[in-house]
Amino acid sequence: MRKVARFVLVGLGMAVLAAPAAAETNFLVRVGDITGEGGKLDKRSGQQWVPISSWFWGEYAVADGAPKVAATLQRQGYYDQGSVRVNAKFNGCEVGKRFADAELKTPGARYAFTDVVITRCKDTSITFNYGKIRASGAW
Repeated sequence: MRKVARFVLVGLGMAVLAAPAAAETNFLVRVGDITGEGGKLDKRSGQQWVPISSWFWGEYAVADGAPKVAATLQRQGYYDQGSVRVNAKFNGCEVGKRFADAELKTPGARYAFTDVVITRCKDTSITFNYGKIRASGAW
């Protein structure tokens, strides 16, 4: 019984430490006119920054009519051309919709994508292909 009580206390302590981190996210995405839950309007661009719970680099997830090119893994850990899946609740997502650019902000870096095509829309995530990527320091 003593071991069980200790594990319960440790579990509760971990939940308390994780709660503030889960309540505020440092990961944001901006993709054209797509909006999302908890998003904030960027006054400069007029587009919405949407907080995301997680994101994933990958090779192209191709939908009908979307461009398909070969993606190669770069040494920096991201694909030169590929796709990104971001997890959050989005509105206005439409497969095949094209945008000139998109951005992803993380605590360590900012990624600017060009030639963006939405390839998957789900209730809790979107996936988009990009043709080019540029990374810079966090801001």
